[in-house]
Amino acid sequence: MNESISEEQIALLCHALGIDEHQREPYRNHFLANLGHPDNNDLIALVHAGHMIACVAPAMWGSGIVYVVTDAGRQIAINSLPEPKKLSRSKAKYQDFLDSDGCCGDDFASFLGIRPPEREYGSWDNRGLIRFHSHRATAQWCKTVKEAKSSYKAAMKANKESSHV
Repeated sequence: MNESISEEQIALLCHALGIDEHQREPYRNHFLANLGHPDNNDLIALVHAGHMIACVAPAMWGSGIVYVVTDAGRQIAINSLPEPKKLSRSKAKYQDFLDSDGCCGDDFASFLGIRPPEREYGSWDNRGLIRFHSHRATAQWCKTVKEAKSSYKAAMKANKESSHV
């Protein structure tokens, strides 16, 4: 029975379930299509094959047909998923941050233990100027934030080069 299912139809099953190689557990089960939807022929074929059922959309969703994946269709979709590619180290860290309960702060930098530079506004003799500073580097006073960021990056690079000498 699976031989008659195209890659496009498998993709529709996966989309209806909200799954992909990294999100392997379905979190929804519907596909809303109005008349004239470009995927209607494939959706109807999936209904005839027993991999989806079709229902009239509830009024709150507007007009159209809601397609729901059957258990057989769900099994085909899940079995068709490729093995997840290994995440790069930075993407894995970010995924850990997304999966965390927020115990380490509100932002990704706090999660990594990074203290981002502070923005400092000039006073008295350098009024109207801006610079960034941290425990690693201090930028020059600049007229714009863009210039201040550039100055901070240059100061960071200089500090990094001087520590390698």
